[in-house]
Amino acid sequence: MQKDELRLVIMAILGGYLAYIGIKLAAGHTPGRSPLYLAAGIFFALFGAAAVVFYIRRIISRRKSAGQSGEEPEGSAEEEQDSEL
Repeated sequence: MQKDELRLVIMAILGGYLAYIGIKLAAGHTPGRSPLYLAAGIFFALFGAAAVVFYIRRIISRRKSAGQSGEEPEGSAEEEQDSEL
């Protein structure tokens, strides 16, 4: 796994964690608490879910383009090392 792909996987995991925090925050909302907790929970859940979808789509598209061309995607570590030599 490349460094860039590993970074995308980590960002997708962090997006999932943000969505989890948002869901727990929104689910634990009681009427006596500030409506800001509910708004923050909904925002975190939506933003985290969008991040997960975005990064998973990027991972899939990178793997698909690498599989079709038979090479690593553009900007890969091997290409950077070759250009330095």
